[in-house]
Amino acid sequence: MIQFSRWTGRSGNPRRIRVLLLATYSQALSSFVAPFARYLEEQEYEVVMGASDEELAGPSMLPTLRAEGFQIVSIPFTNRPLPYRDIGSGWRLWKLL
Repeated sequence: MIQFSRWTGRSGNPRRIRVLLLATYSQALSSFVAPFARYLEEQEYEVVMGASDEELAGPSMLPTLRAEGFQIVSIPFTNRPLPYRDIGSGWRLWKLL
């Protein structure tokens, strides 16, 4: 029987579970997602947060979140569809997984 734990994969090598938390704009990460991300980190999860670095709803909060010690990835999202840009954003997300 193969057993899994939060710390080991099928090979038995230790690793932490990685969690990717995304938002369209960085202010949502700062206001709503960061407290949950901090909780997950306290529970020994590896947390990466991603959002647009654009000033969609105010100044970007990504530098502030990085200064607080979070792993941050800038992904160019918008609230309106932009097919060519969205393909690039999708590719960046795929590489994170």
